[in-house]
Amino acid sequence: MVSAVRSREPIAVHVSFVHSRMFTAMPIAILQGHPLIILKDDDPESVANLFSQVPPGLIEAHPNTFLRWEVLAKDPRGPLSNVKYFSSTFDAIHPRTVHTLLGASRRKLPLFAQAYGQSEVGPIAARTYSRKRGTEADGRCVGSPFHGMTNVRVVSRDGRPPTKSSPGFIEVRSDGRIVTYLGEHHRWEKQLNDGWWRMGDVGYRTKWGCLHLLDREVDEIPGVGSTLEIEDKLFARIEDLIEVIIIPGPDGRPVPVVSTRDDKPLDERVWKDAVVGLPRWRTRSGGSWRTSHRPPPPRSSDSNWPGCWRPAPTGTANCHDQTPLEICVVGAGPRGLSVIERLCANERATPGHAGVTIHVVDPSPPGAGTVWRPEQSRHLLMNTVASQITVFTDDSARLEGPIEAGPSLYEWARDLVARVEAGHGEAEKEVLSEARLLGPDSYPTRSFYGSYLRSCFQEVVDRAPAHVAVKVHRSRAVAIADVHGVTEGTQGVRLEDGTRLNELDAVILAQGHLPTRLTPREARTAGLARIHHLTYVAPANPADLDLSDIKPGQPVLLRGLGLNFFDHMALFSAGRGGTFEHGEDGRLVYRASGREPKMYAFSRRGVPYHSRGENQKGAYGRYFPGCSPWSTSRSCAPAPPTASGSGSRPICGR
Repeated sequence: MVSAVRSREPIAVHVSFVHSRMFTAMPIAILQGHPLIILKDDDPESVANLFSQVPPGLIEAHPNTFLRWEVLAKDPRGPLSNVKYFSSTFDAIHPRTVHTLLGASRRKLPLFAQAYGQSEVGPIAARTYSRKRGTEADGRCVGSPFHGMTNVRVVSRDGRPPTKSSPGFIEVRSDGRIVTYLGEHHRWEKQLNDGWWRMGDVGYRTKWGCLHLLDREVDEIPGVGSTLEIEDKLFARIEDLIEVIIIPGPDGRPVPVVSTRDDKPLDERVWKDAVVGLPRWRTRSGGSWRTSHRPPPPRSSDSNWPGCWRPAPTGTANCHDQTPLEICVVGAGPRGLSVIERLCANERATPGHAGVTIHVVDPSPPGAGTVWRPEQSRHLLMNTVASQITVFTDDSARLEGPIEAGPSLYEWARDLVARVEAGHGEAEKEVLSEARLLGPDSYPTRSFYGSYLRSCFQEVVDRAPAHVAVKVHRSRAVAIADVHGVTEGTQGVRLEDGTRLNELDAVILAQGHLPTRLTPREARTAGLARIHHLTYVAPANPADLDLSDIKPGQPVLLRGLGLNFFDHMALFSAGRGGTFEHGEDGRLVYRASGREPKMYAFSRRGVPYHSRGENQKGAYGRYFPGCSPWSTSRSCAPAPPTASGSGSRPICGR
């Protein structure tokens, strides 16, 4: 790699002075005539000052150093802008760091090289990342062995071929292996296995030969999977993390040890969203976390971190089929949530498989999905009353599976208020305020419904049977195919972040509302708008639109008088500071804020839909027709008029 750097271009190195890499990097760089920058301090500010004055073309450092230097990517001086090659030695590195650093370089086609190995054997495998591959990288893949230099094998621990779900010991045969540990020859002998050196790591190799590092042997937590993979996901989801380590607690459950940049307190909602779909955490009993270094503990009586699933134990009794089942649900809104709830309910009532894995794919946090996300404007309302909204089943549902009751939206709101007031929980100010005011016949905001859905998702996952694991993928599904080209075989889903789920028994599409292409009429309207320098907003969810460019008093033409019209009207009026007040006659009067545009509305009928009336029949009441059945009404016919011009008409003839 040094030879690929332009002549006389500086090379920067920050590794331990006693590290073997220092003894190889120094002579190679000097012999090829490159100025060598040896850093003793990795303080980002000092490094930024130095690199701004002497921009290196290649940087070699440890993964933790690169992680600390992520802030240099946003430095206006561009200290990393000249770097063509980044080189990370010996340890796995998180994809977020790779993507961030490559994005800071202004060189054409910069590369990030990662080497995996040990001082005892030297480098054994390597891989490179480009800008494009950096965004889709699997951080557990450490590359391919150096052919002709090292041989790598993965040894089974249970008699089965090593796989991601059943990793084996990583062993290496290399001419560069050390001959002993000074004064500890017995420890050196313990690492040897018939000439192969045990690395102390577990992993597996793909059919293409790529070596995947999942964990250090001493860091494994039974039933959790790869702790390094969990760390990768947390780094990708929480920008302020600079370190996270997953260690086993006294009861075997994982405990996260977290550090944030500049000791910035970690937002609890950010943490809850980030850990959705990850193994269930255990916090300390008693005392409190320092929020500058660790996520704040929940204030409920449960000492488990919210938002996570229980690891599935080995073996499940009373299963009809001992083969595992793997399902992918694309879409984590209400539809996807209902599918997951039914899968869990059915497996709880009559377990059908030894193990069930449910992959949930959605770029938005699960439960609410995108449409019902709590972050949207609270001026957008639902068109169903709170007492009639529920995720769960009851005796009124017609279905083959078990009935498992749960709270309606109204019941959940009352319970939330009760728990908070009793000191057994907490909620955001806006959520708690709406919960207090919500009645059974109130029309809740869509934002509040989103909070309910996220809570329901967590409840469904927390109550999942022990042999059911729910894994959340915060990415978008971009391709679906039959893996082996036959409809009876396994199915595969490829995600936008590069993840591939290729051993699926079923794929369930629960995407809900999807973006649509313009119709010919809409495309023609958009073209006319461009010609006349007008802004045309195609039909879409108003919550997804940026309406800030529409100025006060600006004429706005709204086509259609359905639900979207009322949403826009709310956003342009109350959403811009307008208020309703009761006048002297008791009628509501709108007080404009002065920030509203001038709205013109029309539709083919030209008449708005009727507004929703007050619900007077409760959650389960129904009105039934009072006229005769259809079989009777078919025989009804109007009576002929009498001489006076009138006639008797049956009620069904009206």
